[in-house]
Amino acid sequence: MLTRRPPRAPGWLPARRTLFFAFVLLTALILRVTDVNPAVAQSQSIVAWRVDESPDLDPDAPIWDEIQRMSVPLTSQQVTVPAGGGTVPSVRVSAAHHDRILYLNVEWTDNTLNEASGAPEEFTDAAAIQIPAEHGSSVPAVCMGQADGAVNIWQWRADRQKGLDQLGKGADFVDVYPSTDELFFPAQSAGNALATPGADVVQNLVASGFGTLEPASVGVVAGQGRFSDSQWRVVFARPFPAPDEFQPTFEEGLEFDVAFAVWDGHRGDRDGQKSVSSFVRLKVSDTTAGSFTAAGSEGGSSGWLILLSAGLVAFVAYAVVVLVIPKRERPEEESA
Repeated sequence: MLTRRPPRAPGWLPARRTLFFAFVLLTALILRVTDVNPAVAQSQSIVAWRVDESPDLDPDAPIWDEIQRMSVPLTSQQVTVPAGGGTVPSVRVSAAHHDRILYLNVEWTDNTLNEASGAPEEFTDAAAIQIPAEHGSSVPAVCMGQADGAVNIWQWRADRQKGLDQLGKGADFVDVYPSTDELFFPAQSAGNALATPGADVVQNLVASGFGTLEPASVGVVAGQGRFSDSQWRVVFARPFPAPDEFQPTFEEGLEFDVAFAVWDGHRGDRDGQKSVSSFVRLKVSDTTAGSFTAAGSEGGSSGWLILLSAGLVAFVAYAVVVLVIPKRERPEEESA
């Protein structure tokens, strides 16, 4: 004798659909209110903690051991020529502020040291940070900004740090003009930072789209890099107040977007051929480093808590729909 399970009660499907849509709306509401984005890259948040003493420009200052590094994924630049790069998979970023100066420590793995660019086949290691010129709810294009959304770019280069007077040492040639007149130094006379001895290690640049990159009118960004054990660590520093147009202001409690780029000179990276990130969030905290929880970042654990709570709600909803409602509304099985 066969046992046939009768159709479910008429109210079962509407109830299941109602609970499903209620769960989706609840999840969307939680993500909206807490500003948690399911996309991993967009949910990342770097926190610049207040510190009691300045790290100066020392990439290995002890204070950096107290601050969690956030890993930011990189990819190749494929928007404009020359495309390519992508050989550096990620950077590790930590941030701090002291006496109204913002410090960012950017670290990445590089198996070769490249700090010379004195020949056509030589390219230097470099790193850059990009920040929208104005803080807002929307962000400009990540590659050099756009007409209605300028960006401020800080670029550190290993060859600039080594210094022009050191690049030719050890070579079997002499690259010195017999005169000091500006006529013999056109690049330096035109203000080319790469041809100017004693220029800042970090170039402070502004852009509002491809082909618009130019030096900022005021350069107040400092930097220092150190290469050790196949690792580059570079510290960028800039005071909070905006020095001029197209350069953002920083304040405690402020959140803004930031993106990163790295050039691997050994791989021939230069210009647009580089490893780049998407924009991530950076918060200038009013909390002192060392007083935060083991989570390592403000709101870092709350995001996981929310996701776990959403998972619990999903499980309960599933149990109610699949187990409780069918048992209440299912008619007794009939024998045939």
